[in-house]
Amino acid sequence: APAQLAAPGAGAVRPYLPAQSHDRQQIEQALAQTHGNKSRAAQLLGLTLRQLNYRIKRLEMT
Repeated sequence: APAQLAAPGAGAVRPYLPAQSHDRQQIEQALAQTHGNKSRAAQLLGLTLRQLNYRIKRLEMT
């Protein structure tokens, strides 16, 4: 018998979320809380530094 696949979301890795999932306001708030520290802001948002930088660029934040 063929192996059955697990149901979607059953112990799966968190799916990739596009830039819109953490909007500008959330990013600005996290950066304010961390006094501009992007590494710490990314941790607060549950992102990697690379993901945060991508979203900042994508949202045209400078």
